[in-house]
Amino acid sequence: MTHRHIIATFVSRLLFLLLIAVSASAQQISDNAVLLSRLAPQGMTGYAGVWGYASEGREYALIGHYNGVSVIDVTAPAAPVEVSFISGPASLWREIKTHEHYAYVTNETSNGLQIIDLKNLPTSATDEVHDQPVNFWDVSDHRQPELVATYHAGPRSIAHNTHVLGDFAFISYYYDGLKVIDISQRTLPIEVANYDTYPDDNFQRGGGYEGAWGAYPFLPSGNVLVSDRTYGLFVVQFNDTRAGYVKGRVFDRDW
Repeated sequence: MTHRHIIATFVSRLLFLLLIAVSASAQQISDNAVLLSRLAPQGMTGYAGVWGYASEGREYALIGHYNGVSVIDVTAPAAPVEVSFISGPASLWREIKTHEHYAYVTNETSNGLQIIDLKNLPTSATDEVHDQPVNFWDVSDHRQPELVATYHAGPRSIAHNTHVLGDFAFISYYYDGLKVIDISQRTLPIEVANYDTYPDDNFQRGGGYEGAWGAYPFLPSGNVLVSDRTYGLFVVQFNDTRAGYVKGRVFDRDW
């Protein structure tokens, strides 16, 4: 065998070994573990954290991805089914943990902590749901958060994001625009200001998600930035108007 033949044989065997290595690397390797199913919810990529939840004999996977959280029924592990999707701010990083029947979701971009109520599963998980109130919680005892008040803008209204500054909650309320709520009396939230960024619906509040998406009240000037899904940026001035309360004591008197 000539020197040239030896080199050719060596190269061909090397290529053969490389092909075997590439083929093996393309396969998912397992040892004492069996794949039961796979699912790519919402047909997306860019998935992040995952957590589990179990209730009334059913098991669920909560998986974060770029635009929100998918809730997947995995009670039948060979046939997972997405039962709910809760949108959130775009983020490559999204982590989820549960406590009781709530899921707590964080991301690395904006809007703070997102709380999802899981008690209605498998029918739905609620976050941005039409005709649902904004709930105010006392979390001084983080182990047992207490619902202390609710605010509802009206029939078919839908809240998106809430930021608290001092004694005010600034809520981007989709069709209703910006809502400013006086929460100085923690158990009695009162609307003190509003600005409708999407008057197109003529106060009918459709079934979609038009109007104000976000509100930012933290500029040094005190001006509020509001983003509307159709009309873009609004810069709004809030004049710190506070709610009026009547406080007193009522007595029975034997006339």
